Amino acid sequence: MKNFLMKTSFKLLFILLIAFIVINNPSIIEDLFFGGDIDASYCKSIKVNAKAMYWDFEDEIEYPELNESREILKRLFGENWLEIGHENITVEPTLNKHDISEHEPGEDFENGEVTLKIYSYNYGKVYKNAKEKTDKQIKERNIKNKKEKNDLLNKNLKEEYRNVMEKDKITENVVYKNMSDKSSSRGIGANMTVVHLKRQKDNMDLYSALTGGLVYEIEKNPCDYLIVSDEFKYYEELKGLIEDVKNDIVKGDMPSDYEEAREVMSTFADPTGDKEKDIEVAFRSVGFSIEKIDRDKKKIKLIFDSPDYEKIYNRALEETINDIESEEKYLTEGEKGEIFTENLYRNYVDRSTKTRVDPKKKTTITYETYYDENGECHYKINIDDYFYSYFFGNLEKAVGSEADYMIFEREKPPEKKKGPDIVKEMMEEEENNK
Repeated sequence: MKNFLMKTSFKLLFILLIAFIVINNPSIIEDLFFGGDIDASYCKSIKVNAKAMYWDFEDEIEYPELNESREILKRLFGENWLEIGHENITVEPTLNKHDISEHEPGEDFENGEVTLKIYSYNYGKVYKNAKEKTDKQIKERNIKNKKEKNDLLNKNLKEEYRNVMEKDKITENVVYKNMSDKSSSRGIGANMTVVHLKRQKDNMDLYSALTGGLVYEIEKNPCDYLIVSDEFKYYEELKGLIEDVKNDIVKGDMPSDYEEAREVMSTFADPTGDKEKDIEVAFRSVGFSIEKIDRDKKKIKLIFDSPDYEKIYNRALEETINDIESEEKYLTEGEKGEIFTENLYRNYVDRSTKTRVDPKKKTTITYETYYDENGECHYKINIDDYFYSYFFGNLEKAVGSEADYMIFEREKPPEKKKGPDIVKEMMEEEENNK
């Protein structure tokens, strides 16, 4: 009797669970038993997921190119700018029918797989009108101070927002996208989203549509006196400062301890005759990523990924010693240097993608913030001489070892000397060694 009651209870609970799911998702019955309208199911999920892409505006790390748009939206709506902007969006997707027989595999359809009509408040027009009004006032009043210009823009943004809301607050934008299945596992119902067309490099057209044309309007008419706040721009600015260290090395602006390592780097590119250009090409193999930025403690955790130049260098040096020893004729220092240079370049080409520094180098640096007279935030990273070593893949440890004949300047190979010249050079060398 007890077992019977338990089984009955489980059955009732199961039936109630199924009933709850069906009541909250009536389309499931249609999908399961009648095949359902797959297009309608796709459109339903695309409508939700395309609108949800607005939340990418929250990610200043992944999408720093949206910083100016973030700044404008926050000035219009304050701290709740994300939520308010999301509420004011409507998405109407339509699946596009195509004749697959006329389609080349791997190519986009002209208008993609789905058309999105996106309705949003006309923030693009708000910005456009405010910027034009501010530019006119700056010229009339001969305003020079950036802060004064920025404050004037802020005032005009709020005024133009009220004007646009009274007249033509809603705007329609149409974008074309392809579809992608977001489902991580098989289940009931579709979970489709949109992705950019193959001929597009990103979804900026969609982000612009979700903000009523704001992203494209800023791109078309940038504002050099817009002061973007620290909360949006910190990541992009700090990453740029670290990139500047790498660029300084390419230009030769670095501690003297790394000069030989930098010279060796110039051999890791197909020589063009322009050493700085060769070094720039070689340094493209050296990358870094920001693991974390602690804005409270002002710390940056970095990961460096590069070829293990120490191993590449030592391998080239070993080969060069063997090559020189196997030569039956006398080699000048210049000829030895050319052999070493060729071996360095060949080993770099053969091994730079296979021989990486493992484990990847990690370090933490600190930074400081300061504000100028305009109230604009700026940054300074605190680094010592050792920090430069992270860009060299251990190369600074190897250079100079036994390679006195290393040719640092990439010049034309020396002309081959004839017999009498070689004899004369050997006699001079013996005389010098006495």
